[in-house]
Amino acid sequence: MDIEMRLLRSFTVVAEELHFSRAAERLRVSQPALSRQIRDLERRIGADLLVRDTRTVALTECGRLLHREATRLLADLERTVERVRGAGRGDVGHLFVGVIGSSIDSFVVPTLQTVRRRHPRLTFTLIDRPWVEQAAGLENGDDDLAFVRDLPPGAPWTTAHVATEPVCLVVPADHPFAGRALVLRSELPQIAETPFLTNPSWMATHCRDWPFEPRVTDEMGATHGIFSLVRAHFGISFMPASYASWGDDGLSFVPVEGHSSTLVVAWRANRHSAAHDVFLSALPAETAGP
Repeated sequence: MDIEMRLLRSFTVVAEELHFSRAAERLRVSQPALSRQIRDLERRIGADLLVRDTRTVALTECGRLLHREATRLLADLERTVERVRGAGRGDVGHLFVGVIGSSIDSFVVPTLQTVRRRHPRLTFTLIDRPWVEQAAGLENGDDDLAFVRDLPPGAPWTTAHVATEPVCLVVPADHPFAGRALVLRSELPQIAETPFLTNPSWMATHCRDWPFEPRVTDEMGATHGIFSLVRAHFGISFMPASYASWGDDGLSFVPVEGHSSTLVVAWRANRHSAAHDVFLSALPAETAGP
């Protein structure tokens, strides 16, 4: 049975007005055309919906039932269409976003605040991932978008640049390098015997051309744990400058000459949507590299 929404809309207006002339005026159709629509609907359903005489129009029991259900159905359809239109504009929807610790304060939070202000019905689930697993959600399809750092050449993702920032030595406040504006490459041998508390893969990526092989020890995934160990003089660390917002007066972040880290938002090309565009348009302005 093929019941057009147009016929249901016409019927609900007649049921509300109980007057063909007024209903036809609301629907902007002629009264004879509206009468034909109602007869067509009754024929398709196989039941009388209205009782008509020369002066009055009344609903039958079947008509009352159809009026209740058609009103609900049309309202559901209107809400569905509006949601789909909103999704097409990026106004509504839900995104799963992978984040790494250094991206949260400086980049993720400002982006979410902007999106919430512009598109309050667009929602998010943030998945906090360690640096070594930063692209895991993209690989397995769990993440719609992910903040990732220093992607290798040829990575199979579409990306948008977020920021390029200095990489810093993280040292105790009483370290000889503490408070410096920059550590020169020629000065790095001074810390050749100092343990580094950081991820070996991260060090290998950024320190290939150092004149010595850093001693990476006491690996700890939690950033605050690394900070505690550095503060207690168990070693030093090597992190992007944005981690400085997590530190305190007991630590000093000192940029290293010639070292930078690039943060991007990445996604699968086949997972792009209008909500992606909304999110990307809300990213903070790019940060220039050192």
